[in-house]
Amino acid sequence: MRLLKQRIGDTQAGRPVGNLVEKTTLDDLLAMVEADYVANGHSSLNRVQAAGAHLRSFFGGDRKARNIGDDDVTRYAAERLREGAAPSTINCELAALLRGFR
Repeated sequence: MRLLKQRIGDTQAGRPVGNLVEKTTLDDLLAMVEADYVANGHSSLNRVQAAGAHLRSFFGGDRKARNIGDDDVTRYAAERLREGAAPSTINCELAALLRGFR
């Protein structure tokens, strides 16, 4: 009963629900983005792969995508700035993450 109430609440809040959503990892998201780039012949595939490497090293590839929140993304951006990454590079990396969520 508790799970049902939680899923109803998630649905009303506009959050995706279901078994596949709950099992999807960061690796799964990034693999979908890379597959999309290959299928559509985007020339910037290597850039997305590099972004994925940075995202995986920070978040961990096996982390559930559902558990990546706004505060995690902010911490990621701050960490990348400390590492010396340019803001445009960080934006590109976060765009790859966002594309995976879509």
